[in-house]
Amino acid sequence: MCQKRGFTLIELLVVVLIMGILAAVALPQYRVAVVKSRLGTMMPVVDGMLKSLDLYYLENGSWPSNANTDIEWTIDFPAGCSLRGAAAGLCQNGLFIDVMGSWPDVMACSPKYHIGYAKISNYASSFASSSYCLAMAEDQTAEQVCRSMGGRLSTDYTQETFPINCGEGKEMHIYAL
Repeated sequence: MCQKRGFTLIELLVVVLIMGILAAVALPQYRVAVVKSRLGTMMPVVDGMLKSLDLYYLENGSWPSNANTDIEWTIDFPAGCSLRGAAAGLCQNGLFIDVMGSWPDVMACSPKYHIGYAKISNYASSFASSSYCLAMAEDQTAEQVCRSMGGRLSTDYTQETFPINCGEGKEMHIYAL
């Protein structure tokens, strides 16, 4: 007589439990990796734009009156991105890029992931080439990404300094990098 061997209910429950534990550990780390990669796409764009603004300042002795028309951008924007209006642009992937204010500071923001990156020119103030990670206060993943990059909560600037809304109208924390 041949006896068929199958899985017992207890064995199946143990396997499902192990898979659930692995998923609970892996999914948050996956989200951190995705947000960190989004931030990684912003950083070279912002750095390149600020270098272009600095070069303009060095060549002309003043900042451009309109960064959209006065500057020959020497950087590669991410696919689907272009500047429009007052040197601001929205990309197809939800990334927002802006040259802000009357003195050179550049910011990129991903409202979907509640994170942003801003850099201020070393000619603009005493904060020599200051870099900032912006995270929505209620998004623990975005906060974790900013802290993992060595960010510390900034006292130099407030949310009003960086007017682009990365957090759907919610409070943003600004981390100095």
